[in-house]
This record gives sequence, structure tokens and C-alpha cells, in this order.
Amino acid sequence: KDAQAIAAACHNYFFMEFTPGQGEPFRMLKKGDVWFTAVMLRGFIELYQVDGNKVYLDSFARSLDYAWTHAREDNGLFNTDFTGKSCDNRKWLLTQAAMVEMYARLAVFANQSL
Repeated sequence: KDAQAIAAACHNYFFMEFTPGQGEPFRMLKKGDVWFTAVMLRGFIELYQVDGNKVYLDSFARSLDYAWTHAREDNGLFNTDFTGKSCDNRKWLLTQAAMVEMYARLAVFANQSL
């Protein structure tokens, strides 16, 4: 129960309601420390393996899907604002590595869920 309460609190604090220009509203990751976000995803995956509630993983997947087309620059590097509304002046390797990790973890999760 404690882990579920912490997960709910994290989902409320680190995600926001977001409505894309076209499409349904969803919970989007807020701009922030992407490395921390990757660590948080690890915890959500562990919790899912215990309780089977994929609401949080769905929010991650929707956020990352949106970021793929809206938060990347021409050189392929990601900004920390997944909505694509703002661009970072500098790109950190730690941010880029965290993005790769999150896409990889969600791909493994998706393949296991089939």
C-alpha cells in the first residue's frame, strides 16, 4: 500500500494534464530532471510487476511518444520539456542517456505485455 501511495503522489506531482493540439488529453511528464524521471520509471515498472496497474506506465508511454515527435531537435537530441514548447540552450549527455533508457525499458515492458 505504501508503494502505491507513493506512486500516486509521484504521478500527481511529476505529471500534468496536457491536451495536444489534436488528440485526447493525457498526463504528461512535467519539465524537469530527465535522469530522475528515468529512475522514477524503474520504480513504476517494479510496482507494476506487483500490482498490475499500468496507469503510470501508460502515462510514461504517452509522454515519451509525444516527446519523440515534439521535443527533439533536428539533430535528434531531446529537450527537457516534452511538450515541445521550450528548447534547452544546452543538451546534457545524462538527459539523452536517460531518454534512451526510458525508451528501452518501455519497449521491453511492451514486449512482455503482449
